[in-house]
Amino acid sequence: MPRPNKVWKRKNTDWFYVNIGKKKVRLSQRKDEAERMMHEMLSQKPEEGVGTKEFPTFRKVADLFLKNSEVENKPTTFRMHKLYLQSFCDKVKRKRVGDLKVLHVTEWISGSGWGQSTACSARGTVLACLNWSVGQGYITAHPLGKLKRGSHKRRERVFSTEEIQLIRDFTNPFFADFLRGLELTGARPFSELARITAAMVNWEEEVIELGEHKNERKGKTRTIYLVPEMVLLLKRLAESHPAGLLFRNTKGKIWTSHDATRRLHYCTEKLGIPRGTIYAVRHHHITAALENGLSANVIAELVGNSPVTISRHYDHLSKQRKSMKEAAKKALG
Repeated sequence: MPRPNKVWKRKNTDWFYVNIGKKKVRLSQRKDEAERMMHEMLSQKPEEGVGTKEFPTFRKVADLFLKNSEVENKPTTFRMHKLYLQSFCDKVKRKRVGDLKVLHVTEWISGSGWGQSTACSARGTVLACLNWSVGQGYITAHPLGKLKRGSHKRRERVFSTEEIQLIRDFTNPFFADFLRGLELTGARPFSELARITAAMVNWEEEVIELGEHKNERKGKTRTIYLVPEMVLLLKRLAESHPAGLLFRNTKGKIWTSHDATRRLHYCTEKLGIPRGTIYAVRHHHITAALENGLSANVIAELVGNSPVTISRHYDHLSKQRKSMKEAAKKALG
């Protein structure tokens, strides 16, 4: 039976809920925190719809969204949410949700100095916050339904095979192994390859099954398939590190985006190679697979993406003039 204005606990999740009208609103896994959130929400529940004085400020719903994000998401995602929402709150001050306009977001983005991809993520975070608040019952609606997120900028820079070889020959063996692992697998650098241990490798099947990965909450599995050279590389690293991380920096620690990017930029500067990112090595792997005739569906399974993402963001074949000239000849028979 519903218990209006009282929190109740769902046994299979250990979360406390409250019934507001016909909606069940999830609050917190702590009863005292859940009761506090319930009273705050009830005191600010809208009675006349969007735009009334009782409607909560954006700052209030942003705080609630961030509390949930900290529990539900990985630390990097939470920090991103916090960065964007704090910035937007600084822009709109104590403005209520019902008084927000698309113009406020447009002015905020215009004054931020962010690039296309960052601006897209920022808009998406604001929309995610408002949509989550509607779903939870904190607000009944929001006025930014016509706000367009935009799109992330296409990844243009892809290292060639020759460039990667030059970098590997120039740099120290620790970074060279890390780059070669990326070349051979197309794995995500820091959330996947950098975290591999010997215990994670199925040596008999020559695969790595990842328990934690980017798309695990979507119910998808993530398997890294190992070619013979990659198996040999991992076995060599496992001899030195039978326990703990296989790929380590010069200090014996995990490769982070900061450390790897600094090392890569140092190498490209010294070698006179145009600057790129660590992810450009992953892009190289995917581009090479496309050029070799693999379908987007197969590549998506190999690198842990969706076929749509492969086609939209990683298909750099239009930039590969040699391949496209050959394709044009084949098209004519």
